[in-house]
Amino acid sequence: MRKLNNKGFTVIELILSFIFVMILALSMFGLLTSYKNKSQIESIKADIVTYKNDITANIQKDINAKILRRAEYCNSGAHPVKSCVMLYFNDNTSARLSVETGSYTDEYGENYESNYISYNGIRYDTKEPAFTMISKKDLLLTADSSTFIEKGINLYRIIIPITHTDLDEEYEIRIVANGYDYTYGVPELPKAPTIKAEDPDGNAYASGTNTTKQIGFRLTGATFNYGSVDYTEYCLFEGVDGDVSSCSWQKYTGRVSLTAKKTYYVYGRTRGTYNGNVLYSKPTSKFIIIMT
Repeated sequence: MRKLNNKGFTVIELILSFIFVMILALSMFGLLTSYKNKSQIESIKADIVTYKNDITANIQKDINAKILRRAEYCNSGAHPVKSCVMLYFNDNTSARLSVETGSYTDEYGENYESNYISYNGIRYDTKEPAFTMISKKDLLLTADSSTFIEKGINLYRIIIPITHTDLDEEYEIRIVANGYDYTYGVPELPKAPTIKAEDPDGNAYASGTNTTKQIGFRLTGATFNYGSVDYTEYCLFEGVDGDVSSCSWQKYTGRVSLTAKKTYYVYGRTRGTYNGNVLYSKPTSKFIIIMT
């Protein structure tokens, strides 16, 4: 009769098996930790990019719509505040861009102080104020007029560095824009176009209505004394009037047809070029077309 082997695992075999299992477990833990860290890093990067893009877009919208005149540190003179920049526009409005210090409360109810960016009275907080650094002393404003012959035109650069304790690279808000100070008498803005409502045959209707035919509108009469007119643009709001500063401007290439039984609020502007610099006219007054 065959004798069974009733031997169990030896102590050495058990120890070696345990060591092997622990090596596998530690390797898996390391991989999982590494993956989690990479995921967190990418999330932090995405948050910072979104943060700086949102602020940049709002500043650029004002620069494009209102035409920047000049930029200077707040309280410019003998004692400028270099954590703050004033933007002055050619529609006689201004906006303040600054790095401020404020308090915030974390998820555990603890209060801390951190820096944030403020533009035109709006506070922009980062998602992780405790770990995101925005230094007041590093806000940089430069002005360069060497590339322009005409007096009153400057190239402005505004840079605000942003760092995070978990990231090696540095991010920044970077605004680069030409400033046109028309108080010096150099180029005035292009003239705004005129808007006419018309039927498909080109006959203008002063009331902007037509009961039998679909009508549209035409932009005409744009001029620019100092440079060349590129083209005219229009902006439409359907049903309810909107804020012209948030217009989605479209190039005007011919008569624009509208849909019956709707009300449209129309704005126009002229795009011109002066010594390679793009300038826009002030938007026209609101033009209402009621389709019946």
